[in-house]
Amino acid sequence: MAAASEEHDAARALYAEVLGWSAGMHQVLLLGDLNETLTLWDREPHSALRAGGAGAAAAASSPLLTLVVEGYTDVYRHMHPDAVRDPGFTHVLEGARPSRSRIDYIWSKDVSTASLLRCEIDASLRALSHHRLLWAEILIQLPPATAMPTSLLQLRLPNLRAATEVHKTKFAQHVDTAVKLHQDELHAMVQAGTADALQHLTSALIKLLHDAAAASFPITGAAPRQSICVLKLQLQRRLLSRLVKQSSAVLACAQGAVTYGCLTRNAVWCQLMKRCLQLQHPSLQWSVCAARDPLE
Repeated sequence: MAAASEEHDAARALYAEVLGWSAGMHQVLLLGDLNETLTLWDREPHSALRAGGAGAAAAASSPLLTLVVEGYTDVYRHMHPDAVRDPGFTHVLEGARPSRSRIDYIWSKDVSTASLLRCEIDASLRALSHHRLLWAEILIQLPPATAMPTSLLQLRLPNLRAATEVHKTKFAQHVDTAVKLHQDELHAMVQAGTADALQHLTSALIKLLHDAAAASFPITGAAPRQSICVLKLQLQRRLLSRLVKQSSAVLACAQGAVTYGCLTRNAVWCQLMKRCLQLQHPSLQWSVCAARDPLE
């Protein structure tokens, strides 16, 4: 294929997508039939054209080099560095115009070379395919577990198995009291009818039921109200993520003309900020709060 061909462009785009998927990963393994040779030694017969300058130029422009540049290791060639003695052909065609090529690969990234134990080619299934089976034995070495500075949180839930009729009656009373106490707020969310309002309504009802259950039923492993509310933590995370996303959208619309109050004038941002402030733990403080601090 020519260096500027559509096939080369498609291959580079594919590798760019793969690199995007693997961004931020600790260890990566990439394997498959990549339909391309990496060097002149990866194909037989060596034609006169490929053995000359044109062949070297073709190898230098190979899209596979993208993986090499990004720090990927060709596992077979790492284990068998002598390409003359161990060409590693994985695709074989017999007949009037026989050919052999190495177009199947196993690539690794951020995997210690000490973890690469073996990489071989098995031709026992040659009756089923022109491809040979390329396999590797890799011992993935995980980093030691980081010592936790504090003890792990223990999930504690309402123990419904131990609940009595008295507990159930108390739960119903707590729910009734909480609904009446927040009736106006809940009704306003229903009347709004927007996706955000309905999501807030769902979260509010879940919290209401969870608090009532924690105050009414026995708790597994601890007395009531002595555990971290997992649902509340999940809600806080969702709200903070939405607040960051909304802030980015507002600042992007400002197009560099960011002024004090550009966030507080946005109704959606104010609603999200209000919910975040309502749910934050008393021991946590905002280092910078756009709702009260002027933008520098």
